[in-house]
Amino acid sequence: MNLDTPNVLPRMCAVARRAGERARENAEAGVARRFPLQESAPPAVPWGHPDLVLLDAVAKGVISEVDAELIGMTRLEKCTLADAARQLGLTTEAAKKRRQRCEPILVDAVLSGEVEAAHPSHYAPRAQVVLVEPGKVVAEAELAQELGRQVGVFLPPSFADAPVKAHAVVAVPASMADYARGLYGFLRELDQLGCDLIVASLPAEEGLGLAIANRLRRAAGPRPSE
Repeated sequence: MNLDTPNVLPRMCAVARRAGERARENAEAGVARRFPLQESAPPAVPWGHPDLVLLDAVAKGVISEVDAELIGMTRLEKCTLADAARQLGLTTEAAKKRRQRCEPILVDAVLSGEVEAAHPSHYAPRAQVVLVEPGKVVAEAELAQELGRQVGVFLPPSFADAPVKAHAVVAVPASMADYARGLYGFLRELDQLGCDLIVASLPAEEGLGLAIANRLRRAAGPRPSE
């Protein structure tokens, strides 16, 4: 691919998006069901979305969180370069140079396979996922456990020392980069431990936190019937 071609990254993201849409056809993000519902259905597949490409690139150290946010704001959210620079505490010229530097690096990483645009290795849990406010995670988890569910908990950093009666507990890292890197492993771990319900909360929706929140919402969304 010729990296001098205009709009290389947006075109690559469009290809990734189409691949993901074909793969998940009827799976749509939505509001989590409440835990008393126990319908069985295959999980939605979180493939091919541009924010996942950026998340994967940051998690693998290809680009920085600021680089990913700059690309996401200006290429995906259609924010002007000047507005994005101001929000990120950069001058417009610095933001321009930063984007010019990191976009070819990201493209090379995608083309080489180091960062994958659409692939099945990203994990969709078998367990039902319910999202609540951070301060309600412990109470919701313990109530569901009392009702007979095998509950896995994503315990927010601000409640890391809180005791919780659940089948399994994952302490969410305070670092968004560490959380992004470990997210699918955490979901897989709770599945392997036999959890049928995962109670979690969304991180602050900025930078990597926005991409993580999107992944969690997709995991918690309605699932297509077989």
